[in-house]
Amino acid sequence: MKIELEQLPESRAKMAIQFGTDQTSKAYSNALKEASKSVQVPGFRPGQVPKDMIEKQVGIERLQAHALELVLTEHLNKIIAEKGLDLISRPELQDYLFVQDGLKVTVALELRPSVKLGNYKGLVLTIPKPKLPELTSDKLLEKLARDLAPWEEQDASSAVAAREDKLILDFKGRLKATSEPVPDSSAEDMEAVLNEETFPTNVIEQMLGKSCNEDFEVSTTFPADHNLAELAGQEAIFAVHIKQIARKSALPIDDELATKTGRKDLADLNQALAGEITKTVNAVEDLRLRAFALDQFLQETSIEIPLWLKERDANRLKEIAEQQEGEEEHVHGENCNHDHDHEDEKPEIILTEEDLALSERRLHLQLALTEIAKEEKISVNQQELQGAVAAYMRATELPKENVTQELVSFLAEDLVLRKAIALLGIEAKPTFVEEDETNLKVLQEKIESLRQICPYF
Repeated sequence: MKIELEQLPESRAKMAIQFGTDQTSKAYSNALKEASKSVQVPGFRPGQVPKDMIEKQVGIERLQAHALELVLTEHLNKIIAEKGLDLISRPELQDYLFVQDGLKVTVALELRPSVKLGNYKGLVLTIPKPKLPELTSDKLLEKLARDLAPWEEQDASSAVAAREDKLILDFKGRLKATSEPVPDSSAEDMEAVLNEETFPTNVIEQMLGKSCNEDFEVSTTFPADHNLAELAGQEAIFAVHIKQIARKSALPIDDELATKTGRKDLADLNQALAGEITKTVNAVEDLRLRAFALDQFLQETSIEIPLWLKERDANRLKEIAEQQEGEEEHVHGENCNHDHDHEDEKPEIILTEEDLALSERRLHLQLALTEIAKEEKISVNQQELQGAVAAYMRATELPKENVTQELVSFLAEDLVLRKAIALLGIEAKPTFVEEDETNLKVLQEKIESLRQICPYF
């Protein structure tokens, strides 16, 4: 066997391999053997058909193609490992030729870009300690007393809408500019609590003080990044009619309230809340620690990422986004008028500098964390992987029979990267300081930036 490896620019390589007659003859014989099981020739039992008849019926080119597959399956990964090549994708067969003394093969290789790791052990960090004024036992008890209280219907002749009221209402939306109906923005007898979890703040302000059986309008502007392009940035007006207002009167904070939560008494409930507060504070501190550690580590790690790799990643992200947009448009299709004459044509994907910059940051993160995992020999055991697969199946309602090896490999890699991020926090040397407007803004900017490229924030 002869091997010639040519290193190319931008993390690429080309490898020419000449397999000898021993490897080639063995593979071709195995290809004939497998083909003979399905070849039927009168007078011969399956598996006993002569070679020339098999070649005539199957075709020498098909047999050689199968022999090529057998040779590569047996030898290519071993060759790559022996050469110490770290690939970022599967080898691509460029050319092959069966010759008298064996088989010549040329494969294109995409190499993992080299990573110059920055410091990732003992990172010195200054982190704002979280202020959580709403996270006290008194505040949580007050919330429980409200949440567990029954809804009480208010007198329709005098009640006006207030925050946290439960409303039964009818509404219908239209675009201000065209008066056309807003898709999926009308309902009758809808129950909704008047808070920010249900309505935008400006809509709540317009609804406060409105009476039962009063007809009125509220207006709002859809965000510029709305998932329906035809609504992005558009102002809409909603005709609203409140039919009923219900309100809660907080329950007394006593042992009886505690028993409603499954606790023995109020002291037991207070102890449980104290534990939850500690757990929440620790989780917030850990998030901040990981954000600062990862941000500093990435700044100190240098990687030259080739353009082709950035373009590939950016194209994949664009395709996913367009697919999701297409699915959303399909859901709303019955409420919209579309020209379907060209719906099967895929528009050309045009990448911007922002697309490439985002992909560069994503790849920088993945490559840097992968390098830590290699340095620290981070791995995933079978129990951890089974737990991750089970969690994914629950979250996506994916049937067990649809779990592919590709998905399992993705989840295993995901776990490794999570462990690498956790290691950054474990090895760091943090100092927590009092939170103020300045360091809180810095924290928020770091987390927002990381959320664009990392699913763990």
